Amino acid sequence: MDFVFKNIFGSEKHPNILISFLNATLKPKDLITEVEIKNTDLNKGYIEDKFSRLDVKATTSNNEIINIEIQLKNEYNMIKRSLYYWSKLYSEQLNEGEDYSVLKRTICINILNFKYLKTRKF
Repeated sequence: MDFVFKNIFGSEKHPNILISFLNATLKPKDLITEVEIKNTDLNKGYIEDKFSRLDVKATTSNNEIINIEIQLKNEYNMIKRSLYYWSKLYSEQLNEGEDYSVLKRTICINILNFKYLKTRKF
């Protein structure tokens, strides 16, 4: 399923599919008109750091960083995993001496094949 998902939404050949999905999901005030598909490996600061690979990683024309994950099986770690990925994407934006004002909005979208939230609104 990951392979199919990545080839539909993470394809550089068909960015309009991802753009349509993001506009429908996020409903931004200024519609997303372009996306740049990025390398899905997250940078490791040290050799012993955990290796992480995202399903789809992109930067939008609205200057946002997007991570989309699909998870079919509940491994009971979704909140922590999502926060970990988000924090890596957010923190890797800054280099030494840069001001926090250069940080871009960072969004994680999780598509799950199981009920995770204890609410009907999600």
